[in-house]
Amino acid sequence: MRRIFLVAMAALTVGATLAAACGSDGTRKVVVSQRVCGNIPFLRVNLGETSRIVLDNTDHSDDQAGMSLTMQDFPVEIVGEVPEGSSIGPSRATILLSAQPGNESDVEVRPLFTGIYRASCKVTVRDESGLRVIDYPLDFQLTSG
Repeated sequence: MRRIFLVAMAALTVGATLAAACGSDGTRKVVVSQRVCGNIPFLRVNLGETSRIVLDNTDHSDDQAGMSLTMQDFPVEIVGEVPEGSSIGPSRATILLSAQPGNESDVEVRPLFTGIYRASCKVTVRDESGLRVIDYPLDFQLTSG
């Protein structure tokens, strides 16, 4: 039982690592996809670094109709363009990203505080009764590096 737990934790750590990479300009890229939303419990963003949060919907299930990521009241500064539907406060921002199948959207952020903050990753799928929204909680760890 312990061996299964250790293998599962290793797989989650590798998955979380694969979801984050550095771009050529030094900006850390954190990718949120349909696969990440359903399988990765957290993503890490470092204090003092600019991170590009990418909602990547280029690889999706056949029945998927779209997806969104809502980061409500996150202690981050938005660097650059503010995504439509998002709002900025003095020390917190609410970020809304959405992407239709085959597309992606992104935002660059710089964390202001450390902590664990829960985002909502919603995947809309088509089934025999119409459209259905699946809401996955996705934690972001804002760490000091």
